[in-house]
Amino acid sequence: MHFIPQTSISNISPDEWPNNANPLVSYDLLALFESSGVIIAENGWQPLHLCLYDDEDANSDKLIAVIPSYVKSHSYGEYVFDWAWADFYNRQGLDYYPKLISATPLTPCLAPKLLGDLTETEQQNWYQALYKWQEDNGLSSWHINFDNGSLNPKLNVQLFERHDIQFHWTNRNYQNFDDFLSRLKPKKRRNIQQERRKVQEAGWSFEKVYAKDVSQEQWSLFYNLYSHTFAKKSGWAQLNFKFFQGLSQALPDNCLLVLASKEGECKAASLFFVSNSHLYGRYWGAFEDFKGLHFETCYYQGIELAIELGLAVFEPGAQGEHKLARGFEPVITKSFHHIANDRTREPIQASVEQEKMHIQQRQAYYRLRSPYKDKHRA
Repeated sequence: MHFIPQTSISNISPDEWPNNANPLVSYDLLALFESSGVIIAENGWQPLHLCLYDDEDANSDKLIAVIPSYVKSHSYGEYVFDWAWADFYNRQGLDYYPKLISATPLTPCLAPKLLGDLTETEQQNWYQALYKWQEDNGLSSWHINFDNGSLNPKLNVQLFERHDIQFHWTNRNYQNFDDFLSRLKPKKRRNIQQERRKVQEAGWSFEKVYAKDVSQEQWSLFYNLYSHTFAKKSGWAQLNFKFFQGLSQALPDNCLLVLASKEGECKAASLFFVSNSHLYGRYWGAFEDFKGLHFETCYYQGIELAIELGLAVFEPGAQGEHKLARGFEPVITKSFHHIANDRTREPIQASVEQEKMHIQQRQAYYRLRSPYKDKHRA
């Protein structure tokens, strides 16, 4: 076996890409990030997919595993925050950038990062080769964000584990939204019913449209909603219209919009990705501020959809303690890191271990505030 980093996913045939049911690591989605001009070197995301080939056949290389990866010149769009690490490097007179990150760009959702079947020995040997390659090429660090268990960090102590908390909704065979509400404490249930009623009484209506049926005009509207919302928060709207439009072909049945309309005009919308087991809440935008509209468009419509499709889990995105009161529960997410420099590795790893204790305490605190009647269910 031999390792070749590919600087564009277009250098890899779609037929070679390892099969995986999760759309977040599908060839078509990752290719769209690049072909749309969103994930490119000029934006601080240089694709560098880590590919492992079987060279038993001297006449052709067969791709047996890949870790979708990027060389980063900043830390935007990752949702595993390492700005403090970059500052620490700077104070030591060292360069933190460029660094290597393995992730689905701009997507803080759990998904496999190692695609393909490797034995533990093969995986461990590849890690060692990747560490050496990383250091030989002047990359300060390697970060594997939001892995769902595809990599085994215990195969090498050089890869340390970092924790954070997200709030996920779990489907416990609910028959409908009211069935879900019946499992909540009375006050939480009444609050949700009141939020939904106010939105409905104000005249809002909602439509779900899968990507294959979204028109160019609707994609243009959603892009404007998304951009407008980022601009209000002085944020960087890294996705462009070409990306959203391309979802109709990249993920025709695994992506949908929830359109929120009032008086016949769409004024807010949210975008979701769908796998055979999970719903992923991704992007949102609105032209009009209305109390409860965000919760309805991004959370309650998503819960209804997950119940309707029989999906096991709804991941609505990063952060958001306010999700707890709306039926979402605290889940530990994991990222894995390799720091090349001996002088910086030890203090960073020590801070991560201390951070993990605080994360565990926060999770325990959130569980005590569970909105469900059964306090021990989380």
